[in-house]
Amino acid sequence: MLLFEVGQTRNSELSHFSHFLCDRTSSIFQEKRSHFPLPQPTTPMKPNPLIKTTLFLLLTGTLTTITQPSKAQDVYIDNNCRYNPNLEQIDRFIVFYGRKFTTNNQTYWLYAGRYQDGAVLFCVSRPDFVQPQPIQAEEINAQFIEKIEQNGNNNPSFYIQVRHGQNINVPLSDYRLDLSNPDRPTITPLSPD
Repeated sequence: MLLFEVGQTRNSELSHFSHFLCDRTSSIFQEKRSHFPLPQPTTPMKPNPLIKTTLFLLLTGTLTTITQPSKAQDVYIDNNCRYNPNLEQIDRFIVFYGRKFTTNNQTYWLYAGRYQDGAVLFCVSRPDFVQPQPIQAEEINAQFIEKIEQNGNNNPSFYIQVRHGQNINVPLSDYRLDLSNPDRPTITPLSPD
């Protein structure tokens, strides 16, 4: 019985002490606040348009990234350059380069697909993968490609740099691919500068 009474007394003392401490802290805070009043803005603050635009772009990009699967934009082709989004990994090349060009008043596409081992397949077709065909050039097909550049907008000539291996400091070869006649492409080795 005595322990119960001592416990009750102790609990009531702690309760009174905590109320005293809270009241005292509150009054100290009020005193300091009255000595250092917070400045009140005289005109409403307008948000910076640059910050608003940046936040909008960040949030929109984040939402787009969250809602779209990472592989949704990959384009798959088979070994005959035909577009097929349902290919198994063993049968597909992932298109990593594509440019349109014009020759004889006709529009064509040059595109390159990379196989899972890194080797590349070059293709030419009409727009939307109509009449696709692989480019028959052993100098560039089934090789590791370092760089592809088109010589001007819509030009049928392309610069291709082949990497002879996947290691560091492997030899590179430069070629010019001319698609003036897409049915008979010509490949020319370029001499080093």
